[in-house]
This record gives sequence, structure tokens and C-alpha cells, in this order.
Amino acid sequence: MGAAPSAAPPAGDPAHSLEPVPPAARGSTAAHRFWIWSGANIAPINWVLGAQTADWHVSRRAISYGAGAFATVLTILLIFQEDFAHTLDAWLAGLVTSVVPWAAVMAVHFYVVKRRNVDIDALYDPPGRSRLGDFRWDGLAAFALSAAATWCFQHGVPAALRGPAARALGGVDLSWLAGTVVAGGLYLLLSSRRKGTLA
Repeated sequence: MGAAPSAAPPAGDPAHSLEPVPPAARGSTAAHRFWIWSGANIAPINWVLGAQTADWHVSRRAISYGAGAFATVLTILLIFQEDFAHTLDAWLAGLVTSVVPWAAVMAVHFYVVKRRNVDIDALYDPPGRSRLGDFRWDGLAAFALSAAATWCFQHGVPAALRGPAARALGGVDLSWLAGTVVAGGLYLLLSSRRKGTLA
């Protein structure tokens, strides 16, 4: 990568010029390239870590190899799609529907419901004998309803990921905001009714 030439090449000289790619032929934006990098590097790591928390009677090494192989194959399949940007956008927009509600529920639980006072030892109780319970139905309900709200305000590239609220707003995507408000607010309400107190 040498220094840029001090003068522009002669006009019409094909041996010393490089025509820019026309805007209509460009297949991605800066945002697409960022999400391509994220999807190829960050998502597989999360899958491996998430798989290791599952209650499977399989070694962590085998889970890591399996989840890593799955992530690698999925990444390769995405790369070789005919319309890569469209497919990747659909995949990442779908992730928003699950990640935003999950993050909101976790944040409200940690900072408001538990006030940052978490029983770490109880997190490692075996399934079926957990002091915390195997499921938090209030959290699952908040997650499910928030996922629906997230989709309603989503405006992805595929038509299936364009919710009615986003279309009514003229294509404005407020999925992250809708998901956060619905998940956080609903979980706060349900958890307070469940225990009678937020503490």
C-alpha cells in the first residue's frame, strides 16, 4: 500500500485508472460491514458460552467444539448466500427480537428486583432442587410479550420482519425501545405481584 499518487491519472486512460463502483452496484453499507464482523466473530462466542451453561451431561470441551462448528458452518452459509446483505440483515434483525427482551429482563431483575444482591451459590444449585426455582414464569411471560412488541416495531429488510407499528411510522425502527420498555416494565410489574415487594 504505497502513497497515493500526487496527481489524478489522465481521463480515459484504462491502464492507470480505477472506476468507482456505482452506487446501485454496492451491496453493503458501513452498518452492514459492522454487523458482518459482529455476526462472524461475536455471535459464535456467545453460542459457545451459552451452550456451556445448559444442563447437558456432555463435557464442556465437546459442547465448545460442537457449538463452534455450528457457528462456523452457519457463518459460511451466510457468506455464500446469493443476497448476503439481505440474509445477514434478516438473521441479525431476528436476534434483536430475542436479545433486547432478555437484556431488559436481566437488567431489571439485577438492578431493581434484587437491588444487586444476588445469591451466587444458589445459581449453581442442581436442576430440580434450585432455591431459585427452575423457571421464572414472570420473566418468561415478559420475554415472550416483549418479543412480540419488538417485532411490531421492527423494520428489517425482509418483509416478514416489518412489523405493523414500524410500517405505520413510515419505516422507523423502534424495536429496541419497544422491547426494552415492554420487557422491563412487564417484568417489574409481574415480579412485584409475585413476591408482593420489589426487594
